Parts: sequence; C-alpha cells; structure tokens
Amino acid sequence: MTDQNEDGHPHFTYFDKPNQLSFIWNGLANEIEVCQGGYGEPVIDRIDIHAEPDKQTAAEWMLWFLAICRNYVYIYSGSKP
Repeated sequence: MTDQNEDGHPHFTYFDKPNQLSFIWNGLANEIEVCQGGYGEPVIDRIDIHAEPDKQTAAEWMLWFLAICRNYVYIYSGSKP
C-alpha cells in the first residue's frame, strides 16, 4: 500500500498497462510512488521530484505529472509508452 493514496485524499494517478506500473502522487510529497500492478500494491520505487511552482492550472500539473511517469516508463522498459 502506498502512503499517498489514502481513501478520501486527492491524488494524481497514472497506470501504464503494458508494464503494469502504477504511479501515485498526492501533490504535496517530494516523490511519486511507483507500484508494480494496481494502486494497492506495494511501492517498488520512488521518483524524487521537485514540484515546479510555475504550474497554474490543473491541466498544467497533470501534463507535468504525465511527462514524469512516461519518462520513467521509457527508462524502465526501453520503449515509449
């Protein structure tokens, strides 16, 4: 179980189906948690991040989060998501 997806707490998630990787970020922590399989699975890695304060909209934050997750998948699997 991750620390960042407690019931009732908002968080960003991304699931890469081909590699069965889940990414969770609550918007406050300095890391994105990576799980093998679904969101309730144990954390296998953490991506160290430093949130960029220039993001103004939810869409900008989502694109930033998505780019980090996709870059991780590319490094992890060697293939573009």
